[in-house]
Amino acid sequence: MAYRATAGAAERPAATAIAALSGSNSDLQRLPSPQQADHPSCRELLRVDKSIAHHEVPLFTTFAQDLAPYFAEFLGTFLLTMTFLCNSTKNSDIVWAVTSNGFANMAICYSLFHISGANCNPSVTIALMLAGRHTGAVAAKFCLAQIVGALSAAALRTSMSDVQIMMGPRDGFGWYEADTIEVVYTAMLCFVFLNCAASLRNNPTKDQNGFFGLAVGFCFVAGGYAGRAFGNTIMNSALAIGIGTVHFGQSFSLDGLHYFGCDILGGFLGAGLFRLVRPEEFDVAQFFAHCEGMHFQDKVAPRIAAEFLGTFFIVLTKALNRVSRTGGEGPESWSVAAALTAMVYSLRDVSGGYFNPAVVLSIKASQRGIISVHEVVWNVAVQVFAGLIAGSTVTLLVKDKELYIRSGHQYSQAACCFAEGVFSFLICYVVLSTSAKLPGAKTKRNNIAGLAYGSCHTVAGFAIGHISGSMLNPAVLLAFSSIGVIHFQSEDPCLDYLLWQTLGALLAAPAFYLTHPAAYKPEAILEAIAHGPLQDSIRLEKQSDETV
Repeated sequence: MAYRATAGAAERPAATAIAALSGSNSDLQRLPSPQQADHPSCRELLRVDKSIAHHEVPLFTTFAQDLAPYFAEFLGTFLLTMTFLCNSTKNSDIVWAVTSNGFANMAICYSLFHISGANCNPSVTIALMLAGRHTGAVAAKFCLAQIVGALSAAALRTSMSDVQIMMGPRDGFGWYEADTIEVVYTAMLCFVFLNCAASLRNNPTKDQNGFFGLAVGFCFVAGGYAGRAFGNTIMNSALAIGIGTVHFGQSFSLDGLHYFGCDILGGFLGAGLFRLVRPEEFDVAQFFAHCEGMHFQDKVAPRIAAEFLGTFFIVLTKALNRVSRTGGEGPESWSVAAALTAMVYSLRDVSGGYFNPAVVLSIKASQRGIISVHEVVWNVAVQVFAGLIAGSTVTLLVKDKELYIRSGHQYSQAACCFAEGVFSFLICYVVLSTSAKLPGAKTKRNNIAGLAYGSCHTVAGFAIGHISGSMLNPAVLLAFSSIGVIHFQSEDPCLDYLLWQTLGALLAAPAFYLTHPAAYKPEAILEAIAHGPLQDSIRLEKQSDETV
């Protein structure tokens, strides 16, 4: 299901023919809105796609059909709140509670997406409204259903047994740090939701992706582990009210309202970031033109913004997990992999979803025409800059703590460098292999690239986290090194690591050539160029020449 602007069925009979595009006869998914119903592109769509007329839905739906999306939002939020309440007690598993919350969101998303869109979060609903995917009336009803669901779960959980809920900043930190983490990762969640579920380009109606729920659930995994040193992250304004209600009954504090405000602010920020990387999806004419099969044209600015944001969230997650260090290398590896997976799924169709200078070099070295030299330069520059900004952000949050590249000195410098080189090779080879677009593919959706890319960081984190620190990304490496310079660290293996990471990236290209000869056939290279940034630049130059 893809999100669409909404309006009542009785307002426009023409919308019944077009409702089939969303895969639901619910009034919430009908296209277009009253303001767009008479748009020429809409009338043209009805004229061109004659097949739509054979899938008309009833003009007047039943009460149960109209109620289903709102009950789905109530039910989903109820289940999520119950899960978070059970995982927020003092006796819960501090390591695996975050994973439990993330997978609960993942399961709910896949279960309810075709019914209501699986918002289950007023912050997400508000972000969708700001992106033009919900009307104000529908957004208000969704938010009400979600808050009622959260309060119902809170009341039921309290009546079952006495629970001790932990909210607010942990010892050593204040509300400034906890608020910052909550806003940033709620913005990340809303940003990923919009990109994976509401984007016409990343989730077209006739060829929907299968990674939406995975990306959303992984946002909770990334934010939960990254912020655990500062306090429990909630990232859901309805849950903030439900959990806050239970907490208020114990301590008479209004921490829940504090989280609620941060989560709402995160929703606004996420919608703004979505507009930054996909400005074309806010134009009504292009909105409908895409339904007719027209491809959006890439521009450099959104791709720069996409690489910056993706790299920023990944480096920030890595650094914040290094501050926490609860549970060893496992939570850090899992959290960084989750953030990377969510970002790749969100932005791969915008910029390529590289987020790593070593990966960019490897793609260029593969000599398949996917990326040009000047694209390599600005990608690397933007990624390094994003890493430095993320490192500076962590320094502001934890002024008195140092971030070491290596977690210990049990292994020699040569062993650490070799480990970085081998697993940098693994990452680059996997990205080359899973991103290769070969002729004859049955779908344009690549549902495995993000998970495969992220899984490499899970593997490396467990395997070499205790050896080299599992940097595996020059942007992460330079960010940590810059923090070390601020704290006057005497030992810094940055240059040695950088050399071996680059070597591993360059060796991945010939390995890909030897194992994927089909990717170097003329038709495969033409297919890669046709979908790469180099071709986008050429296409834009031709358009400019034609305009002149």
